Amino acid sequence: MKLAEAVAELKHMDDLRHSFASRALALGESLSMIGKLLGHNKIDTTARYAHLARDSTKASSARVADSIGADILDEGERDDTAAPARPART
Repeated sequence: MKLAEAVAELKHMDDLRHSFASRALALGESLSMIGKLLGHNKIDTTARYAHLARDSTKASSARVADSIGADILDEGERDDTAAPARPART
């Protein structure tokens, strides 16, 4: 195997490791578990491999925010049917 072919093969393997880590994180695996699966000693190394998870993090954050917003709106609707508010003190 020539040097160029060997470098290309190593790059391919590295790409697979990045894809594995990102997919595992998107599926809910913890960084520490992914690090163990990849044989990493440091969580920082695993975090670099899981770089594609940023979009998943944003999507997850949006889902949580939407859920909170829906609860707030539901709470407001329940308040409208609750007992009348007390008049403001003057």
